[in-house]
Amino acid sequence: MNKYTRNFLILSLLIATLLLTACNDEAVQVEGHVGIIGTDGTVLVDSNLTVDKNSLATDVISKSMQDTELTYSMTGGYFQSISDLENNQEYGWQLYVNGKIFEDSADTVTAKEQFNYELRWINYAEAGITPAPVPDPANDSADSAVDKAADSAVDKAADSAVDKAADSTVDKAADSAVDQAADSAVDKAADSTVDKAADSTVDGN
Repeated sequence: MNKYTRNFLILSLLIATLLLTACNDEAVQVEGHVGIIGTDGTVLVDSNLTVDKNSLATDVISKSMQDTELTYSMTGGYFQSISDLENNQEYGWQLYVNGKIFEDSADTVTAKEQFNYELRWINYAEAGITPAPVPDPANDSADSAVDKAADSAVDKAADSAVDKAADSTVDKAADSAVDQAADSAVDKAADSTVDKAADSTVDGN
């Protein structure tokens, strides 16, 4: 076996190993538990799930509600409402990960083996934590208006730039055509004058 054949085989084996490793990572699944506990300790969901490893907690918890009559909404990775219970400044849905309060958004948590997620309807003051962000319709409307104004300004600026570029291109093309026509006319006139002068000289002789 020559050196080139050996190197090719080694490279092929390395590539195959990497592909197999990637496929195995994608296929790995983990098992865990999701619980959703409403007012007065009412258990709304008590589910054991098998999900893809590193799935977001938001997706895992949402999956746990698929076969129930529960509805939910989320904002920025926080569960804002589940059925008729909606976050406010006093009460809200709080995520617990492996039995501990998790104050960041649920989309920053990924599923590992034996994960345990719970959403509990709690009183923030009693739990001693900061309330989850509550959407403000007025702010949402203001943000929407700002976004629309910004989009409109960008569109107008882009249209203006395009129009100017088009006008400039047309002007240049027109100038070029005029210049070429003028040059051609001058050349023809010059040629005609030379020809006439030559003919006159010949006739005079």
